[in-house]
Amino acid sequence: DFTSSNDTQRGTDLAALEWLGANATKDDVVLAPLELGQFVPNLGQSRAVVAHWAMTVRYFERRDAAARFFARDTPGEEREALLAREGVTLVTQIA
Repeated sequence: DFTSSNDTQRGTDLAALEWLGANATKDDVVLAPLELGQFVPNLGQSRAVVAHWAMTVRYFERRDAAARFFARDTPGEEREALLAREGVTLVTQIA
């Protein structure tokens, strides 16, 4: 359960997950930090670039790519390449 898994993730993070659950489709691919992305497949039909390690193909590669995407110093071109390579349609961030 998302609300009890980590006290630092609440409020707007939960609202983002609820929005995804209500609005994202099976064709959507969501890019989120691991702490949030691991809950995406449980709340709706969409897929996450990186979710739980046991359910994510190329987990370490995708975990590291997601971390780079959200790092302040990552060039826009690298971010755009990740979005294209993974077919990302939605991006969300931890509040």
